[in-house]
Amino acid sequence: MARRDSISTPSIANALRGNKPAFEYKKEATQQAKQVAEPEVHPFTGEKLAEAWKGFVERVDAPQLKAALSTREPLLTDEWNVNYLLDNETQRERLVLEVKPKLLGFLRRTLRNERIEVEFQIAEGDDALPRRPYSDSEKWQAMVEVNPSLAQFKKMFGLDFDS
Repeated sequence: MARRDSISTPSIANALRGNKPAFEYKKEATQQAKQVAEPEVHPFTGEKLAEAWKGFVERVDAPQLKAALSTREPLLTDEWNVNYLLDNETQRERLVLEVKPKLLGFLRRTLRNERIEVEFQIAEGDDALPRRPYSDSEKWQAMVEVNPSLAQFKKMFGLDFDS
C-alpha cells in the first residue's frame, strides 16, 4: 500500500493546514536563489547620480544634515562606489548613523543598481571649504578683508561694535 506522503498531487487537507507540497518549496528556494545570486546592476552616469542625490537631500528633515549633503557634489568612482566629502568628523558620524542606510536604499532603488556603496570622507587641503565666520568679530574681520576701507570708516567715526 502506498503512503499518502509520497503522492505528488496536492492534498486538500494539507492546503487547509497551510502545508505546501515539497515541489513548491523547491520552486520558491530556486527563485530566491536566483534573486540573491543576480543583483540588479544598471549602469548610470555621474549626472544621474547627482540628480538622485539631490532628490534624496530634498527628503531629509534635519537642516544640519541637509546642509552637509548639499554642500558638494557626490563623486562616482570605479565599481559603483560613491565618495562624498564632508567638513568634519561630527558630520560623518551623524550621516553614517542616521542617513547612510536610507541614502543607500534610495540610490539603489532610484538608479536600479544594488552594488552602489557610499563612503563619507573628511575633506582636507584644497578640497576643504573655507571656514565660515560665526562670531561678530570673525564677521567683521571677513568684511574688512573684502573691503579694507571699512576699517578706516570705523576708525574715522569712532565706531565700536562690542556693545
